Amino acid sequence: MGDAIPAMTTAAYITGYGPAEAIRVGFVISKASTADLAAAAATINTLLARGRLRTRIGATLPLTGAAEAHRLQEATGPARPRGRIVVLP
Repeated sequence: MGDAIPAMTTAAYITGYGPAEAIRVGFVISKASTADLAAAAATINTLLARGRLRTRIGATLPLTGAAEAHRLQEATGPARPRGRIVVLP
């Protein structure tokens, strides 16, 4: 893979897969220093810029739609978007 999230992370893998298959679906940073968090953010931004990470955006709303964004976040079932809810200025 070449790019690596800094060592202070714990990876989450799709059930049945592991590090050998390199199907990473998320990560958790615990007890990280400010420098560790900055390093992780820089790595993630680099991977996003290179197209190595994909984000799933479920809804994009203008700032005036912030209340709707909250409703969507609290929704359940098919009413809840699959992915991040992005509120733009």
